[in-house]
Amino acid sequence: MILRLNVSLLFLMLCLIKYQSIMHNVTDFVKKDGYKIVKSDSEALEGIETILNKRIPIVSDVGSDIFGAVLWFRRIIGLSINGANLHEIPDDISNLSELRFLYLENNLISEIPVSIKRLNNLETFSIASNIVKNISNIPTSIKILNVSNNKLRGKVSICLPNLQEFISYRNGLSMVQFFETKNLEIVNLSNNALTSSPTSESIPSLKSLILKNNQISDLPHKIPSTIKHIDLSKNKLNANLDLTSWGALPNLNELDLSSNGLVSLRLIPNQFPSLRVLKLSNNRFQAIPKELQTMQKLEKIFLGGNQLISFDINENPWPLLKYVDLKHNPIQTKPKWLKKLKG
Repeated sequence: MILRLNVSLLFLMLCLIKYQSIMHNVTDFVKKDGYKIVKSDSEALEGIETILNKRIPIVSDVGSDIFGAVLWFRRIIGLSINGANLHEIPDDISNLSELRFLYLENNLISEIPVSIKRLNNLETFSIASNIVKNISNIPTSIKILNVSNNKLRGKVSICLPNLQEFISYRNGLSMVQFFETKNLEIVNLSNNALTSSPTSESIPSLKSLILKNNQISDLPHKIPSTIKHIDLSKNKLNANLDLTSWGALPNLNELDLSSNGLVSLRLIPNQFPSLRVLKLSNNRFQAIPKELQTMQKLEKIFLGGNQLISFDINENPWPLLKYVDLKHNPIQTKPKWLKKLKG
């Protein structure tokens, strides 16, 4: 009981310290929607409302499908202005010095102004579904950056030391380079024009690499051991794919190599000891790669849309297996144990 009280007291003290930090030298407040707001933030919000010709309500959360602003200790920390027909980012946004979360999705914004760099506390920035052509002026404090479905083309370099998640699907990027991104865990570059994978030397903490639907012919090299999810489906990988260069990936849970025209797959025995989901659909396999039998943790195997003639594994080598997809293959006979599974 005493321990719980001490923890609660510590939490209250931390909140008070944070409150004092945020409210330092702030004495003027105004009311909006029944809430007290620091005057400078209120004035910035009014400036944005004037541009929009629309009132911005105080809401409890921000995100892709929300319109409004979030308050914390009388400061605006979150702002969602989605689908508002904005052609440029209002300068008043840069006056919201405590802003942490900013969503400007589904507008007509073509560039990110220098003023945005003044948002030193900004952690999440989504400017998806606009017409941005250049990723620039991003504050170094950013942890989550979403620039999907814009007009990005060619080569892009990312140097954001605090970045944890980078999302840029449905653009026309041919190359992406990361520098000083040691905290980066999630990269989604699906539906671009990549011919090669981003190098992993600058992303040693990578957990999820999604490169679906690109033009990649060469495998990414030196995959970090932290990786849990790799999606290389719908690319142009070598038909006789050799994954041995990756070495052992002890944390890999899901691997998707679907729709690559693969004929064979070379692996090191037990190369992916934690692999639970393997997707090899819509390739040109005529036989089950023998190395798959060493993956003891497999729960789901997707082999639909191949050229498998037989499934000549008499005894189930996967004790945790729950599902096997063999649809659209010319298989005539299946072992009895396989018939009992879903698929």
